[in-house]
Amino acid sequence: MKTKVLLVILYFIFGSLHAQKYSSIDKLVDVSIKNKITPSVNVIIGNNDSIFYQKAYGTYTYDVNSTVVDINSLYDLASLTKVFATTMCVMKLVDENRINIDDYVFKYLPNFAANGKDDIKIKNLLLHNGGLPSYYTPKKGQLPSSIIDSIFALKKAYKTNTQMLYSCLNFVTLMKVVESVTGQRMYDFYKENILNPLHMNSSYFIPDDNIKKKCVPTTPTLQGDVHDPLAYGLKGLSGNAGLFSNTHDLAIICQMMLNNGIYHNTRIFKEETVKMFTHQWDSSSSRALGWDTNTFFNTSAGPLFSATTFGHTGYTGTSVWIDPVRKYFVVLLTNRVYPDDNAVVSDLRIKLHNLAIMEFENTPPQPKIDFIGFENNDIKLAYNVNNEFLNSEKSDLFIKTSGNFNYLNSLSLSQNENTFEYKINENNELIQAKIINNIGDKISSFSDIYGCRGKNAELLIVDACQAESTPQRPLNLSALEYFNYLPNNISFESCSIDYLINNKLDLKKYKYLIFYSSEEAYLTFFKDKYFSESLASYINKGGKLFISGSEISWYLGRPESGKELNELLGSLLRAKLLHDNAAEEKIIGNTNSIFNGVNFTVGNKDAIYTIDSPDEIDPINNSTGCLHYINNNCAGLYFNVNQGKVVYFSFPFETIVENAAKKEIMNRIFDFFNN
Repeated sequence: MKTKVLLVILYFIFGSLHAQKYSSIDKLVDVSIKNKITPSVNVIIGNNDSIFYQKAYGTYTYDVNSTVVDINSLYDLASLTKVFATTMCVMKLVDENRINIDDYVFKYLPNFAANGKDDIKIKNLLLHNGGLPSYYTPKKGQLPSSIIDSIFALKKAYKTNTQMLYSCLNFVTLMKVVESVTGQRMYDFYKENILNPLHMNSSYFIPDDNIKKKCVPTTPTLQGDVHDPLAYGLKGLSGNAGLFSNTHDLAIICQMMLNNGIYHNTRIFKEETVKMFTHQWDSSSSRALGWDTNTFFNTSAGPLFSATTFGHTGYTGTSVWIDPVRKYFVVLLTNRVYPDDNAVVSDLRIKLHNLAIMEFENTPPQPKIDFIGFENNDIKLAYNVNNEFLNSEKSDLFIKTSGNFNYLNSLSLSQNENTFEYKINENNELIQAKIINNIGDKISSFSDIYGCRGKNAELLIVDACQAESTPQRPLNLSALEYFNYLPNNISFESCSIDYLINNKLDLKKYKYLIFYSSEEAYLTFFKDKYFSESLASYINKGGKLFISGSEISWYLGRPESGKELNELLGSLLRAKLLHDNAAEEKIIGNTNSIFNGVNFTVGNKDAIYTIDSPDEIDPINNSTGCLHYINNNCAGLYFNVNQGKVVYFSFPFETIVENAAKKEIMNRIFDFFNN
């Protein structure tokens, strides 16, 4: 009896400690639900043998009387189906030597070879580099067999092995490969070989009417029926989407993968099979076989997860990331598409993963400099030393005018903004500032470094890169890449996008504006009415704008952006996305353009941070391409708007490798602005 009582006490103590440890996640999720990012959230966090944290938040819908979700609620996993079902089946067949990833697809599906697809291998489908278009939308009333025939009859969108284009059609095709080899529906093979041995009793492809009641709705009319149009056309049995499950079942697969194919003494895969499928395949992209990885620290796993992290996301607002270095995983399930498919969970995903690592490892949150400039003869520094959901113990300010950074003072944690009386000797002296947070003997990985020069700034540099930095990916140092390469006679101030919007800065006071972002999560500021209207007005009334960032391109035409945001970006940038993940890293200045003869490389290991590959755009509305990749697709453009001028790069300027090229490019941009 005493032993039982002791165990109960220990259980509650242990549970209370973890609840306190992950309280920042509670705050983040509560704010996200309050802001209608999603009606509900389910989270589970664990390692290879334990669950640290599991919690359900919110309700099925935003209706007042809506059902409260619990940890057993089921979610439409969308593209998590690709890895938790289809890839699992392919892994099993490879494990049993029934298929080889170097086999040509037509070996199993002869009709697939039509229209030049006879050179596509199984591994090309898994890596999204075979040439298939990104999607196929079924015609109204089209039968599943006709949908499959239509996909097999498609022409390639690009030459096999020349680029990575994420495609749902790859995994519909893989489903048919599995069915050809096994002689049974993929779902039946999956159930026999994965679900049943792992005792995953809450995972379904076609939930029955009783199970549907436990499924969280994705639209006012869809509850327990798949949201994806292609999978819906295939009656819910598809390789790209269609799986419904909960955090408990997905955690089982995560632990099995972290234990190299074993779960509770049951071996599902050989260790070599797990390793083959979960590592980055080659340097052309971040993709593994079926899975994605965090190789370039630019996934929704966030930069605090290791580079060897593997996982995937789903369109409905789901994601799973597994870190084999820490033996650590996070499953996040939401129904962000309810009710109208307008909400974006990218910010929630990255913040949640960052908080999970910071809480788990007791790492201090990174401080945030919001603005640095001059107020009379004094430096004005606006800052926030605490994360919105997590606090630090102590923060230190450093200032640099020449030479090294010098410690200035310890900041009050209660302050969010301050003005420092820090005199300068001459009007054109470059000032830089950084802040470092501390918890015990641990310090924040990096501080963002902002700078200013001159008491009457002509230029405002706006930073929209707000993700946590790591030594591997020092994103918060991006501002340096802009002001270090400015012409010496340009006076400037630096601020964050939040500071610009929250303080409603008057852009008209600046002759030039530099705006940069390489993170999809922070592009939602375009939806802010003040920002979008003031930016458009600034350009139309004579402002000179240089804007860069691959994720800005990524938003062009994406359904996640919504019609209004797409129209705004198209009109502001005069570009449309050709496709993301261009195959080439070399960029060449166009003949007879402002960048004629300027050639450079972006995104390799020598850049400030690596990107898998930049985006390609098409100029529209009388804009002119000024940079292109060696395959001739556009990487940058420029245009005039009334008295204003715009230069737009579809890649982050800070990923340019050659310092001489950065200097030359910046000089030419300002020559264009001033002529």
